[in-house]
Amino acid sequence: MSYIRKILLLAGDTMAFLGATWLMFIVRFGWPIPNTIITSHTMALILLYVIWVIILYVFNLYDFQYARPTTQTIRNIILSLVTALVSGVLLFYIIPSSVTPKTNLLILVGFFGLLFFLWRLLYFRIFTTSFKTKIVTLGTNKETEILIQEIKKNPHLGYTFAGNFTDFKNALNTLGDTGIVVYHPHLSSDDLTLLATTKCRALSTRDAFQNILFRIPINLVDDSVAIRIMERREGALYVIFRRLIEIIIAIAILLIFTPFIVLAFIAIKIEDRGPLFYRQTRVGLRGKYFKILKLRSMKQNAEVSGVQWADKKDPRITRVGNILRLTHLDEVPQMINILSGDIALVGPRPERPEFIENLEKQIPYYFLRHSIKPGFTGWAQIMFRYARSIMESQEKFEYDLYYLNNRNIFLDFGIILKTVQIIFTH
Repeated sequence: MSYIRKILLLAGDTMAFLGATWLMFIVRFGWPIPNTIITSHTMALILLYVIWVIILYVFNLYDFQYARPTTQTIRNIILSLVTALVSGVLLFYIIPSSVTPKTNLLILVGFFGLLFFLWRLLYFRIFTTSFKTKIVTLGTNKETEILIQEIKKNPHLGYTFAGNFTDFKNALNTLGDTGIVVYHPHLSSDDLTLLATTKCRALSTRDAFQNILFRIPINLVDDSVAIRIMERREGALYVIFRRLIEIIIAIAILLIFTPFIVLAFIAIKIEDRGPLFYRQTRVGLRGKYFKILKLRSMKQNAEVSGVQWADKKDPRITRVGNILRLTHLDEVPQMINILSGDIALVGPRPERPEFIENLEKQIPYYFLRHSIKPGFTGWAQIMFRYARSIMESQEKFEYDLYYLNNRNIFLDFGIILKTVQIIFTH
């Protein structure tokens, strides 16, 4: 269901782009539009369309939580359109013969922005009133209640809660021809026989969380899930391709940001004359220790009194450190960790051994995070951000479990793009 809605969203954006292009041609060249004008613009506009779709993705505009017309959504739309305009200017100056005159670009962005916004309003209206998948629950527990609350709170996800039942037949009668039964703890053979006569789907609570909320509650993990995660092996093509992409991206980032690291070095020396880099012990693949590399953002001897959780307004952070963290520049040296093989580009974020010991005692199956190489960025990072307590670490781990159980090259690529979006919008 979510993939269909994303395809529809993209199709509407495509129509908005084509409509904006058509209107731009009419305004600039009149009607009928000369074939030579269409031909001369075609390749540049196709490339521009691809760039703009990527920009929209980076600014979170293909996430359903931003489908509703909130202030944050409008802000992201405006920022994406400005970025689209800048990217178009750069593209058309790289290919100067592609669009003449350049006023066309400004008109195109204006029409696209209008049609795009109208389409998104229509899309939100459609999927909060129509074309929603009914969900009923059979049996209940704490996780089922959380799932129901999230469905009610986020109608733009495309689901509507139709009730909780104790009898499977009544649940199916409520759904009608199609819908989803979320069951806990299991279905009987009679239930399965009845399900086979309908077009309805049945999902365990665990699978419903994975399909709808993209996490796996720790209370729904058992030994069979843990063993499946531990025994999972990626194909050779996936491993080689991912490693190649990691090396290319890491080298590119180091080359691009080296001048900024030099400026950071000067600023750090002016503020407290301390070292530029900070090496911190982290736990990696299969529990192996390694040193992660960062630009120092805290005062010297910040942990002289012991290891502690980071805070939003941590007094240990220097003035330069605040800028480094705000711009994420302090993370750039980790590209060296990627090149050396200590971490991957995508994976569970490596934790400190002082925290791991306590977390593994209090969070079941926490050791599963070390079944694959840790990452510079990851699913838990883009979905939950920072954890500052045991409870927050457990919830964040539930997103790690989703990644461990569902990882693939397409999910990795989406995480990378989402990370870029977070850097530019937070």
